[in-house]
Amino acid sequence: MEENLHILFVCTGNTCRSVIAQGLFQKMWNGIGDKRINVKACSAGVSALSGIGASPDALEILREEDVDLSGHFSRQVNAGMVNKASYIYTMTEEQKNFLLASFPEAAGKIFLLQEVLGGREKKDIPDPIGKGIEHYRAVAREIKKALAIIIESILSMQAEDKPGNNN
Repeated sequence: MEENLHILFVCTGNTCRSVIAQGLFQKMWNGIGDKRINVKACSAGVSALSGIGASPDALEILREEDVDLSGHFSRQVNAGMVNKASYIYTMTEEQKNFLLASFPEAAGKIFLLQEVLGGREKKDIPDPIGKGIEHYRAVAREIKKALAIIIESILSMQAEDKPGNNN
C-alpha cells in the first residue's frame, strides 16, 4: 500500500529558509531507493508577499546541491496548505506560535524544525537574508541535519508498515 505525505516548510517571507528546506528535502528524499511512501515537500511564509522569487543566494545554495527552484514564487501560508500538510516545520519558535494560534486544530503536526534534533534547547534557524552566501551555507547545513532526521523517521514508519511485520 502506498502512502502520501505532504510536508510544509514555513519561514517568514518564503524566499530563503523554507525554500532551501523544500529543495533539499525533496532532493534527499528522491535519492532514496526503496520507498513505499510518496512525500511531497512545499513551502510558504507567515508574512509572505505572493509571487516573489527566491533570493539569489538561496537559489545559489540550491544550485550547489543540484536543485533548481528558480521557478519558485513565494506564497502566504493558508488554511488549505495547513489542512493538506501531514507535517509542518517552522524555522522559528515565533512562526510556530503564529501557526498554532492561527490553526489550533493543526497543533499535533506543527513543529519547530530544530526540535527534531532532540535537544532540550529550542533553537531558531536564523534568517540569512542580506547577510551573504556564507550565512546561507550555514543555514543550509543546519536545515540539512534536521532533514536527515525527518527522513529517517519517515523511513522507519515505512519499515513498521512492511507486510508481515507484526508490530
